[in-house]
Amino acid sequence: MKKNACYIASVFAVCLLLAACDDELSYYNPNIVSDDSLTEDSLEVNQTDSSQKPFFKDFLQSLPSSAQVSSSSQYSEPYQPEQEPSSSSYFLFDEPAPESSSSSYQFNEPIVVIPSSSSKQMSTECENIRATRDQFHQLTDVVNCVMENEKVAYVIRHAERNKSSTGTEGRLNDNGREQSVTLGERLAPLGPIYFMHTKVYRTMETVLKIAEGKGQEFSESSIPFTATSADDHEQRTDLLDSYFIKDESQANACKNQHSWSWSAYSYFAYEEDVSRECQAGFYDVDDRIQEFIKDNFTYSKMPDITIAISHDQFLIPFIISVCERNTIDLRFHKHENEESRYDYWINYLTGVAIIVDENDQAITIPVTAMEDPYLRVFPEK
Repeated sequence: MKKNACYIASVFAVCLLLAACDDELSYYNPNIVSDDSLTEDSLEVNQTDSSQKPFFKDFLQSLPSSAQVSSSSQYSEPYQPEQEPSSSSYFLFDEPAPESSSSSYQFNEPIVVIPSSSSKQMSTECENIRATRDQFHQLTDVVNCVMENEKVAYVIRHAERNKSSTGTEGRLNDNGREQSVTLGERLAPLGPIYFMHTKVYRTMETVLKIAEGKGQEFSESSIPFTATSADDHEQRTDLLDSYFIKDESQANACKNQHSWSWSAYSYFAYEEDVSRECQAGFYDVDDRIQEFIKDNFTYSKMPDITIAISHDQFLIPFIISVCERNTIDLRFHKHENEESRYDYWINYLTGVAIIVDENDQAITIPVTAMEDPYLRVFPEK
């Protein structure tokens, strides 16, 4: 009996206390179960009267910002203390983290800003390189000047061969193999490279050695390649000097007018007033180059990075056109009988970079992977 009386008295005291605090408790949801289940319903606030009830407003403001839940979110799990961010839990935008698969509350993690092509700043050096066509730039310098919304192709001559190593079976010498491997090593940080080449042995050998130096897996392991086209390479006929020849008999007649057949390729590319045979034998260089770029290197067609291994007689007219016949002096036809004639011919692994943006606007830049872009000396062996 005494125990019952105490119980009744206790209940009565609690009721009096509740009545005295009625105004404050009216702002808490009566469905609260425990302090560990702070759901959306349990934190509802009467927006019209909250300014008149400072107790609850002050209570909310005293909470850590990470523990305040908006009315649009529903988190029904217990509050968890903030954890150290893991390497896989970064967000690109400044938003509350979504519920994880473990259903525990996730707090905002540090924001990682990934620069887009529009936010990437181009250095003054790159601006100068991209605007300069009257000199050769290092190929690896141009690599660093390609923007994130652009793709690039390097159309360059094969690596070094001996003077006697001609024809479709002509191979690289030891220097040429080493040059190719070294270039591949310098390009190792880049993504996968797509290769183009001709049917000539030394172009395939250059490709294989670049891939080897880069450490890039390649579908071919011996020369000649077993396939003319694969996921990582293709053989092209438009990388040969015949691409510029309109009439073969007339082109041969043009070549016969010079001591060296090489001379015809600089002659018809430079001179406006060429002989009848040369005019009939070769296409207009500038028009042909534009056609070559349009056919091979539009943004939607090309991989991110292409290296096309070609030949000197294809690249001489190409470079002459790109540099607008200015400063870079490749007038071999004027020096063909001089000992210095090789000073007017391109070196190995030298050619043109073609940078193409998503609107198919192309920039062409003379490039070389060699210390000297000019041949100077032709190995006699």
